[in-house]
Amino acid sequence: MSLIEAESLADYGVAAILRNIPMDKMKPLADAVVEGGVRLLEVTLDTKGAFSLIQQLSETFQGKAVIGAGTVLDEASARTAIKCGARFIVSPHSDERVIQAAKEEGGLSVAGAFTPTEIMDAIRYGADAVKLFPAAFAGPAYIRQIRTPLPRIPIMVTGGIHLSNMAAFLQAGADFVGVGSCLYTDELLNPAGYITIAENARKLTEKFSAEKRTPINN
Repeated sequence: MSLIEAESLADYGVAAILRNIPMDKMKPLADAVVEGGVRLLEVTLDTKGAFSLIQQLSETFQGKAVIGAGTVLDEASARTAIKCGARFIVSPHSDERVIQAAKEEGGLSVAGAFTPTEIMDAIRYGADAVKLFPAAFAGPAYIRQIRTPLPRIPIMVTGGIHLSNMAAFLQAGADFVGVGSCLYTDELLNPAGYITIAENARKLTEKFSAEKRTPINN
């Protein structure tokens, strides 16, 4: 059984993608993001000390946020990440071995896919949701088109998502979003900047909540 139900990932709405964050700045960054209302934190495995950071964040934010691992490219990394405390695995591709490793360890899988064929392959392999990347390249119109034949598959959009275009993707049928640069930049990783990061997170989560309460007219 998965550690959390698949549909709850989409219910969280906004995932903070934490990539290449120095170890000494990860905790205050995560504090700011969670303070702003973001409850999904994805530590990418190309970050130095990623497994240790996942373990630390999982312990620190237990009951306050759900920690996951991103940019997971192989089965062994998926298993290690979950053993370190990750509760969901995000990969840029649809690899059956990665997906199955995540599920066997009790986690959830968000597999990268772009075309309808790739999306269906990911679900057939056992993914709980698909990550459509790069979403900004495709645009909301693409989401709307694939939603016609694939109405019920949970879709996370990442890549170029920000406050001014998030609503369009949600209205087109995306279920939840992954954000990075619109939430924080290297220049904001300082005591004064964390206040701005918390406010950015608050704006994103409030926007998500407002859009999900608004009926979608296709």
